[in-house]
Amino acid sequence: MENNTQDQCRRCGACCEKGGPTLHLEDRPLVESGKIPLKDLFTIRKGEMVLEPMQKEPVPASEELVKIKGRGGSWCCRYLEEEGCACRIYEDRPVECRAQKCWDSAEIEAIYAKGRIGRKDLVAGLSGIWELVEEHEKRCSYPQLASLAEQLHAGESESAASDVTEMISYDRHLRDLVAGKGGMDPQILDFLFGRPMTETVHGFGLRVEKDGDRIVLKTA
Repeated sequence: MENNTQDQCRRCGACCEKGGPTLHLEDRPLVESGKIPLKDLFTIRKGEMVLEPMQKEPVPASEELVKIKGRGGSWCCRYLEEEGCACRIYEDRPVECRAQKCWDSAEIEAIYAKGRIGRKDLVAGLSGIWELVEEHEKRCSYPQLASLAEQLHAGESESAASDVTEMISYDRHLRDLVAGKGGMDPQILDFLFGRPMTETVHGFGLRVEKDGDRIVLKTA
C-alpha cells in the first residue's frame, strides 16, 4: 500500500506565494550583512490592519512586523524563483522559512510570535534616521487613524476628515522629502515608514482620491 505521508519539501512554492516571512531577531545578521538588504523589506506598523494566519477577517497588528517584500505587485516572496520554485537566498533564508513545514506546522507555530525584529533593532544607531521614524509614527499612528475613522463613520466629528487628510499628507510629504532632498533610495521607504497610507486606509473603511495635488478622503 502506497504511503502518501509527506515528510519533506516538495518545492511547490505554496508557502512562499502566500507572502514573505516576518523577520526575527535571529535574522538580524542577514540584514546587517546585506544578504537581505533594507530595500527588500517593508514594515507593517502597529495597529495596521492585517490578515493573520487562522483569522478570517483583518485585525489590527498587535506589534510591528518587518517582512520581506512581494514581487510584481503580489504578496509572493520576491526571493522565489519563478522557474523551479527555488529560493534565491536558500542558504541564508530567515528563521521562519527554516521552520516552515507545510506537513507539520508545530515548529513555525512555536516561533511565529516570538522575538520578532523591529525597525529600531536595525536603524536606531543611524544618525537622524530613527528620529524621522519616531516622528512619523507619532504623527501617523494607526491607532489614532482607527479612532478618527470610527468617528467619521459615525458622523461624530467634523474635524476627523481633515485630521486624517493631514496624516496622509504628512506621510506623503515625508517620503518625498527623504527620497528627494535626502537622496535616500525610494525602495527603502516602505521599510522606514511602512506602506504608504494612501494604500492602507482602505483597511479602515476609507479611500483616497486625488484632485490634482489635493487629497480627497472618502468613506468606503
